[in-house]
Amino acid sequence: MVRRSGIPYSILRATQTFDAAEDIATAATEDWIVWVPHAEVRPDVATLLAHTAVTRPVNGVREIAGPEQFRLDAFMRTAHLHRAHHLPGMVRRPARAGHHLLTRRHERHERESLMTTLNLTLLGAFREITAAELPPVTSAHSGRPLRRYALQLHVPDERHQELDAELRAAATPDGDHLQGSDAAWRVSEGWTASSQGRRPEIYVYRIEIQEVEILYAEALEVEGLRIVPGMYRERADEDTITVTVVAELSDEDDEHLEVLLREPGARYDVIRRGISDTPVRMRFGRCVWQRTEEGGRRHHLELVGDEGSPETAPSALDLAARPRLDRALEQVAAHTDALSRLLEELRAGGVLSEDAVKAVEATAAPRPLTPRERRELSRTDRLSDYWG
Repeated sequence: MVRRSGIPYSILRATQTFDAAEDIATAATEDWIVWVPHAEVRPDVATLLAHTAVTRPVNGVREIAGPEQFRLDAFMRTAHLHRAHHLPGMVRRPARAGHHLLTRRHERHERESLMTTLNLTLLGAFREITAAELPPVTSAHSGRPLRRYALQLHVPDERHQELDAELRAAATPDGDHLQGSDAAWRVSEGWTASSQGRRPEIYVYRIEIQEVEILYAEALEVEGLRIVPGMYRERADEDTITVTVVAELSDEDDEHLEVLLREPGARYDVIRRGISDTPVRMRFGRCVWQRTEEGGRRHHLELVGDEGSPETAPSALDLAARPRLDRALEQVAAHTDALSRLLEELRAGGVLSEDAVKAVEATAAPRPLTPRERRELSRTDRLSDYWG
């Protein structure tokens, strides 16, 4: 119509690169990878447009791409920085083929957070993923800051169930956490996934991850006793730290331990070397032991740091064991009555003298258990059953 009007004109046919940045990234995405050709583009046309407006009309069409030339990957990176809340992620150059990996992130934090690149194993591959830094949390175990990040990932329909399973496993305390180049990462609860309804469908995941702290004490120091663990586990729940350790002790250390266990509920300063040099007030919890083939003792010890916490109700396991303990005590009482009756019959029949009967009764009289006898009640033949 302009050409047929007879009015002098100039038409500039400019590339729509900036407006199409998101569409380029979305259309080229395949399994988290955006295949960006290594091409030159010129997204800025303002200078040529101003020049054309004040000069003689050319009565024709000029194809332009702007005076400033960019590589497409560099342009995508620049566009991403200015429109981080729309673009899939930061452009990255893999080791080969000249292609680029883009990942999507958590919109709520992108514009205000510092960005970094994480190396994570997801869906069977080691991937570079752009992440938004979140405020760290303080470890309840060591007091050091633990890193946190927000991610937004776009995953094709055929693989989203596989990623669902990985994220669920990584969200549990003892699950298979996401493995990175310098740490393992636990997925925080509350991650979401939604379908964008494209064909094929793309699932958008918004997740937060937190650094998993490696907790293994080189030794426990309790009132001069040094325990070197063969197995070690530590958990924190609200205001309580629970340490579980399996260890073999020398005869001297074994006697030292027996002295500490003679005062149920007593609290001691415990240092967990390799985790924190700051003592924690802890008490001994469940402590059982097993005789080794060499005649020594292998201990399964539990220490609980719950000073100041309200007393907890009995666990389901304790309640389940209570009836068995009550029945065992009833049988002990019945056997005591039976022994008394047997002694009376033997004395009446002249089988035992009066002095012999008194000696047996004195031996069978109730008395407090000695510490060694009390510890003998904690002996087990299946110590491994307690490490669950």
